Amino acid sequence: MQKENGRRWFVERRKVLGITQKDLADALGLNPRAISDWENGRHTPKLTPKQMHTLCAKLQCTLLDLVEMFEPSIETEGA
Repeated sequence: MQKENGRRWFVERRKVLGITQKDLADALGLNPRAISDWENGRHTPKLTPKQMHTLCAKLQCTLLDLVEMFEPSIETEGA
């Protein structure tokens, strides 16, 4: 999945599931601006394993889906 298509999928998936940027940010312990930055390609997620798990659960997707969305620049905290 190309990054642009991945970001588009991310936004569409969030909206289809009725999740706002604020809802997602609250679940991840982040500022809603971070979600906006991901969706607009300004930044890539820098998440802990627990946050990645939460994000997958909220978006009902796999970790591989997330990696493909943001690869090659997804980073994990402490890696």
